[in-house]
Amino acid sequence: MEPLSDAILRRLVTGYGDFVSEHGDAIGTPDLVLPDEDYFPDELTPNAEGVDTLLRRMLSYAPLAPDLDVRLRFVESAEGSGGSCGPCGCGPAAGAKGPGANVVDAGDGYVIDFDVADVTHPTVLTTSLARSIGAIVVHEAGDEVAPIALAARAEIAAVASGFGVLLANGAYIYGKSCGGARVVQATRHSVEEITHLLALFMMQHEMKIRDARAALDTTARDAFDAAFAWAHSNDEIVTALRDHPASLAAGYFKVQPARIGLGRLFA
Repeated sequence: MEPLSDAILRRLVTGYGDFVSEHGDAIGTPDLVLPDEDYFPDELTPNAEGVDTLLRRMLSYAPLAPDLDVRLRFVESAEGSGGSCGPCGCGPAAGAKGPGANVVDAGDGYVIDFDVADVTHPTVLTTSLARSIGAIVVHEAGDEVAPIALAARAEIAAVASGFGVLLANGAYIYGKSCGGARVVQATRHSVEEITHLLALFMMQHEMKIRDARAALDTTARDAFDAAFAWAHSNDEIVTALRDHPASLAAGYFKVQPARIGLGRLFA
């Protein structure tokens, strides 16, 4: 994998620092939500009831009021109605759909318009729900975000809320379809960008890196190793994230390259 450019790294740090500066105190220290039986003990059934149960479970980990009304409304996209091949055989044609566009503020709560084509693939399913929850967090926080920027802000909110591992796995899904091997990106950010945000989140909260690594798919794990090496080499950014994130939002930081050898920490 090619290292991210300084311009992209600055955009990620500025965006994450801005969100933490505005809402970090309210969120506190969330759990790192992992795709395992501890966080998802319910058997997943690919139907409306099963998806709703999964949504309720994920909402319980989000920094949202427990009585917030969030409902699902299933829709069929053009991709789904065409029966196109998805990331694992014929099924969901996942893509970086805007989570803002599918979250409707109903006044007394929110409605998530959920693509039925995403139901049958667990990684696409959890990624889509995590992105939608991130969008609701942005709405509830009162952020004024331009529609074109909402997808990126929602994913930053999702990472800051503990869903970074789910997003990282959804950022690079390798599978087979009718036309052969296929890679699907079910996020707006790339897998390299998501894992850099995840590394910042984990170092901000001093979490155990091995917990994330064990739950990441191969490509996401490789990207995370590089991201952690970079974050570990940028102590000033991590310290600012903990103590004065507003300085990051204002762009008062320098990006340092990953120190040689840190990329082999997990080899």
